[in-house]
Amino acid sequence: MEPTAAGSHSWMDRSMPLQRMFNKALDYYEYWVRRAVVRPGLTVAVLGGVFLASLAILSTSGAGVLSKTDAGQFTINMKVPPAPD
Repeated sequence: MEPTAAGSHSWMDRSMPLQRMFNKALDYYEYWVRRAVVRPGLTVAVLGGVFLASLAILSTSGAGVLSKTDAGQFTINMKVPPAPD
């Protein structure tokens, strides 16, 4: 097998920065998951606080979770008996 030219790189060489960045993200995630498992009470308290803060922000922003419906529309579902033979 002949060596490649000095200026050409394989796709593996070009993907190394992305792999390093992905591995750093995985290490960061693993660090925080391990901390959360060691301190379950604190984790629940922090996540509960984040949830309550998001509810407070949602109520003050005026945005709704469900869209408004038109009160002038309604749907009727009917079952009719089958026609006689």
